[in-house]
Amino acid sequence: MKKLSPLLILTIFMFSYISYAQDAVLPTDSSTGEVIYTEVVEVENSKETLFKNAQKWIAKSYGDYKSVIQLEDKDRGRLIFKGISDIDRGLFKHIRYVVTIDVKDNAYRCKIANIEYGYDFSAHGTGMKYVPVEKIKPEKVYIKIYQDEIENYNKQIAVARSEKQKVELQKKVDDVSRQMREFKSKSKENTRAVIDRINDLMKSLKSEMAQIG
Repeated sequence: MKKLSPLLILTIFMFSYISYAQDAVLPTDSSTGEVIYTEVVEVENSKETLFKNAQKWIAKSYGDYKSVIQLEDKDRGRLIFKGISDIDRGLFKHIRYVVTIDVKDNAYRCKIANIEYGYDFSAHGTGMKYVPVEKIKPEKVYIKIYQDEIENYNKQIAVARSEKQKVELQKKVDDVSRQMREFKSKSKENTRAVIDRINDLMKSLKSEMAQIG
């Protein structure tokens, strides 16, 4: 089997985050196709207190408030910042995203969008690579890469003249089949890792926003 380039490997695994696992699917906007998390929460706090609590949460969660914040509008009750979170499970190391928090008296809305997945290509001398979820091609395209390779080897087995050739070719079939199974398995693990991380962020924000100023 031909070696796949690092970028193609990244692309293959990245699509799995969108729709492979039936029990772990990222929320997608039906009109734009963009992966977006949105949560509206009612909480008994004033707009001013919620705004301050959101600022505290950003500082606690991301270390340096000023380095991540992009918009701070107290009058509108809006904060926008860029975040990076570790998801060191499976293939991917990080997710990168943009968070928008809107507050008003007794309620806030948190939206996480522009989600990108990062893989460390340091071993290839190119460092961290990020790719938007929406740019990933359908998984079936890449599954077919494995299936076509298996079919090719099986055709060679059918016309092989010696048992030695058949055994060697069968080893290649088994190897490609193993890679395809691992791909599917990691797809589920990676998808769940991202969902868990986003849910953790939403939960910790909810806890901070409930604090009385």
